[in-house]
Amino acid sequence: MCVYSDHIKMGMYARDPEWWKYLISPTIFASFAVILLCRYVLSPILAKALVQKDRLKRLGRKKGLFHSYLGSAVHAVEGFVFAMYILSVGELGKDRIFSMSRNSITALQLTMGYSLADTVVCLLDPHLRTVYSNLLHHMCMIVGITMGLYHQLYLYFIVYRLLAEFSTPFVDWRAVIYEVGDKNGRWYHVASIAMTISFFLCRVMVMPWHNYALLSAIFSTEAAVIPWYLNLYMIFNYAAFDMLNLYWFYKMLRGGHKLLVRKQNVE
Repeated sequence: MCVYSDHIKMGMYARDPEWWKYLISPTIFASFAVILLCRYVLSPILAKALVQKDRLKRLGRKKGLFHSYLGSAVHAVEGFVFAMYILSVGELGKDRIFSMSRNSITALQLTMGYSLADTVVCLLDPHLRTVYSNLLHHMCMIVGITMGLYHQLYLYFIVYRLLAEFSTPFVDWRAVIYEVGDKNGRWYHVASIAMTISFFLCRVMVMPWHNYALLSAIFSTEAAVIPWYLNLYMIFNYAAFDMLNLYWFYKMLRGGHKLLVRKQNVE
């Protein structure tokens, strides 16, 4: 549904005058609360029931990071499912600039709630506070989604980015085994391979097509009615996401190489 068709015909751009209803939403607050519940209540309960006490004690200052994995996985699953449904049924149509739908708004609001909650968790935890790549990632998400909900622009590309969450449960699975499991066991190797392959497929391999589609939309005649600084922001925001993903993928490859070398030395 192209909500700005009348404004485009008049050669002007105008956002929904009731933009606040997208940013001050019960969905955002509910998502925020669920992520904090996962971090401070559910994850400690599950860890106490499923993980040996001595291994939990060895976490030390990484305990906050460990308990953040559950909320991360929960958001990843809901974000990926929403994105798959929205894009597969064609809710946003062929218009990749101005189209929007109720489900696309909900998906962004859920992600906003997660990003805000996990940012609070990071800032309150002395160890997570120094993981600057995570903070940068959350800041890009918060600012990007705020722009999308406030202006109702480029929602197609923001929703498409949520498909990248497919790799997050594998990242969390591998991290949990690394922290409290057997680093030399079969499941750690399986999780590491699944993490690397899924990360490459849904974050790295799609970069050329995604960036081509985004730039084609930004420099199209339809986007000429959009203020230049919004288009410029989209370019820089997605460039930051891509650099972070390449950095993380490089770390995965380096870790995989070390794992292979260690296995060869053992044999």
